[in-house]
Amino acid sequence: MITTTMKRLLAAGLVAGAVITGGAVASAATGDHTQAPAAVRRPNRAANRLERRIVHGDLVVRTKDGFKDVTVDRGKLASVDGSTVTVDRADTGAAVTVTVTSTTRFRGVTGADQLVVGKPTIVVAAKDGSAVLIGQRRAGAAAPSGNS
Repeated sequence: MITTTMKRLLAAGLVAGAVITGGAVASAATGDHTQAPAAVRRPNRAANRLERRIVHGDLVVRTKDGFKDVTVDRGKLASVDGSTVTVDRADTGAAVTVTVTSTTRFRGVTGADQLVVGKPTIVVAAKDGSAVLIGQRRAGAAAPSGNS
């Protein structure tokens, strides 16, 4: 036999389920899903801040072909000469020269011919001196404060 208390609990459960289901349907019906939740947009704010502060580092990174040693250098672009790019490091001013290859990827620009001398630049290079990635902000993008 079902007691009054059990009937009340069952009714409360059905009402709660209906409210949750109705809320989900109403949320889906609004259709504005263009913006992801804040946790999805910026999952690693601390990591991003650290990344912007890195000036030099020797790293071991995992690739699809296994682990590779790379060097990261950040500074001002000193020159672009044919297939070589030179960056003056932000900490010591030491010149870092890398070779641009057909496999070099670019961020912010589409190729070495679009790099602007004097702008902040980041270079990721393999141990043999070939550039894996070269990044430079687009002409209209402002650099983060306190970084070079």
